This record gives sequence, structure tokens and C-alpha cells, in this order.
Amino acid sequence: MSRHHRILTGLLGAVCANVASVDARGQGVVAALDEYRSKLAWLEPYDSMLLSRRLTTQWEYEDREEGSANAKWLWNLRWAFLMGKNFAVGMQIEAPLRWLNEAGTESIGFGSIETRVGFVSRLSDTSRWGLSLNAKFPMTSSEVAGEDLFELRPIFGVRWDAMDWLELGLGLEYTFTPHDEGAEEVAAIDLKVPVVVKLADKLTGLISYNPRRNFANNSSRHRLELGVTRFFGIKNEYAVSIGGEIPLTDEALDWKGSIGFTWYFKN
Repeated sequence: MSRHHRILTGLLGAVCANVASVDARGQGVVAALDEYRSKLAWLEPYDSMLLSRRLTTQWEYEDREEGSANAKWLWNLRWAFLMGKNFAVGMQIEAPLRWLNEAGTESIGFGSIETRVGFVSRLSDTSRWGLSLNAKFPMTSSEVAGEDLFELRPIFGVRWDAMDWLELGLGLEYTFTPHDEGAEEVAAIDLKVPVVVKLADKLTGLISYNPRRNFANNSSRHRLELGVTRFFGIKNEYAVSIGGEIPLTDEALDWKGSIGFTWYFKN
């Protein structure tokens, strides 16, 4: 074997060894993250910063004052991409069918399509933070009132795994209409303070204090959100959730309830 052949063979061997090392490290990172997510699977229904790949269908109903009510049947698909050991990017799309009853007048139609893009990073082994932008696109052909507005909602959140069975969080959302909508203008800030508890091996509960300040009409509201999720499947890949909201102050809403089914795409 000539000197040039020996050099070329040595270089190829070094490159192959380096690629194999990088691939092994990459597989190690993925395996570690899979184990990390497996330990936190009980949080998936109530912690969007885990960026679980999943498909959800949910029915929501709101009972409002003076006999008014509205309902929504939605489908929500979320996907995520791992960009590094402590960094991930996610996106989701939601399409609802809405029903509205106001003063005895009923309307039904497709609601606004909503999309969300964001990223999440780990501050430590027990804490995460994330930023995202939610966009609500108007359905001009919809017969349902309030579905003809273009809205944006920047979202910031942090989560802390205080114990193996307890997670504390804080979320801040600002919803606004970037264009002048006159009397239908939207400008509101929401604060969410969730507490998630692992009730049993396949049972998770949520309680969250959700105040809102509406700058468009200079009003405030305070609500308490409650929820419980039961997991099914060998890898907890299926879940049924029941939840609701009750107002803590006088407002148009009497109560809100929901029931949903989620399929988590797990390896």
C-alpha cells in the first residue's frame, strides 16, 4: 500500500469514527430525553411546554347569563422538533365548529382557524420556559359572531417541577387585534397560575387561577379552572380529560365545561 493510500485510509477511518461518535451521542441525547418525557408524561395534558406530539378533540360548552350559551367542538394537532438537548420548537393548528345562542337566536358554523409557533428551553432539570405566538385567522364566511377578527396572542410561560407529583407554573398572554376593528377591538392580558398534581399512576389533576384585564372595555374578570385527566394505554398514549371554569367575580359567564380525548404520538 502506497503512502498516499495509507493517509487516505487513515483519514476515512477517522471520519467514520467521528461520525459514529456523533451519532452515538445524538442517540444518547434522544434516549435521555425520551426517559425525561416518560417521567413527566403525567403532566402532558396541562403543560404545553413539554411540546408533546398529539392530536386532541374536545367539546366545550359555556352557559352564560340571560339564557345565552355557546359551544365549540375543536380538533387540535401539535407537532414538535428537537433542536438540541435543552431546546425544542413546536407548532400546532386548531379548527373548531362553533354553536352560538344569543337572545333566542341560534347560529352555527366553522370558527376561526388558530395556529401557534413557539420554542421551549430547559432552565434546569426541573424547570422550563417558553415563548410562542398564537394567531387567530378570521372566517369571513362564518355565520357565528366574533369569528371575523384577526387576533394575535404572544405567550410566555415558566414551569417548575416542585416535586415528583407537583408542578407549579406561571403564564402571561396578551391578546390584541393588530388592525383597527372599531367596537370589536380586542386588547386583553391574561395571567394563569396553574398547579398540577399527580393524583395516581394514571390520573392527573389541575387547578388554576386565571385573571384577565380587558383594556378595550376597561374591565376585569377572575376565574378558577379545574380539570382531571385519566390516561390509558401501555405508554399512557391515550387520555380522557374533563374540565371546567367558574367565575370568581360577577360576569357574563355562569360556568364552562369541557370533555376531550387526546392521542399522544409516542415511539
